[in-house]
Amino acid sequence: MFLGIIQARLDSRRFPRKVLADLCGKPLLWHVVEQTRKIKSLSGFVVATPDEEILRACPDMGVMGIRCTTRRDDVLGRFCEVLRIIPSEYVVRICADSPLLDPMAADELCAAATETNADYVGYAIDGSPAVLKPTGYFCEVAKAAALRIADTMLVATAPEREHVTQRLYAQPGFRCHWLDVPEWWKQEADQYLAVDTPADLEMIRKMMEVMA
Repeated sequence: MFLGIIQARLDSRRFPRKVLADLCGKPLLWHVVEQTRKIKSLSGFVVATPDEEILRACPDMGVMGIRCTTRRDDVLGRFCEVLRIIPSEYVVRICADSPLLDPMAADELCAAATETNADYVGYAIDGSPAVLKPTGYFCEVAKAAALRIADTMLVATAPEREHVTQRLYAQPGFRCHWLDVPEWWKQEADQYLAVDTPADLEMIRKMMEVMA
């Protein structure tokens, strides 16, 4: 069972409220939800957020929102809180600032997780772990049990908690499996396809208008 968890909050340091910013007539988060909906391997998906305004917007996007009470920068804790409400064997971690997320790549990760029984599955470039690069295009998959173990290993203020899966591929003892980034993407590995600033939003808006 694969549960998609879209992590979303309003207090981005460089672009506050970006997940509700307009992108081609819809909130940025709406586009992420629509891409997530195309991931065939998911048994379900939710938006995990500490913000009431995002929670209120979820029904209009056709997605369940879960209000989380952990520290705002404790995203690992947020994921574990969701898993206490909706148990799942695997989690597909999705960032709410990634409107160009590739559903087919997500399904490939889920298939690899099933085949390898790994604690963490991500992409690599020429054998070197790439994690989410190109940023905004890929997601990552982790066993819920591994995330719970990482949760017990890290103190409440550990910076790794904001990055959710970092302890899994940085700490010996977890089994990681890396898929090669598609050959045609290697030259784009440093391209930034997420929305971190207003300029990023404008760039992606222009890309989506061309693709429409």
